[in-house]
Amino acid sequence: HGQQLYRHIYLGCKEEDNVQKNFELLFTALALITIELANEEVMIDLMRLSIALQDMALANEENMPMFIRCGIMALVAAYLNFLSQMIANPPFCQHVSK
Repeated sequence: HGQQLYRHIYLGCKEEDNVQKNFELLFTALALITIELANEEVMIDLMRLSIALQDMALANEENMPMFIRCGIMALVAAYLNFLSQMIANPPFCQHVSK
């Protein structure tokens, strides 16, 4: 059911009635998935999800409110920072810190 879970996270990020707490809880969900299912396949899927979220916020094809776009970008930045610390891959860590 992993792909369905990732899809719900993706769709949940772009809800127009999101508030800061929603983004915090989405981060918590991503962090828990990362910790509990820490294998290479899951990590790759979560990185892809993060990049897809970032692309969605940047492209803004759905004319999302600025707050939602900023919330998504903050979520992605925080999650990728967390992920880089979990996997400790120097090039990835360097990319995330930039």
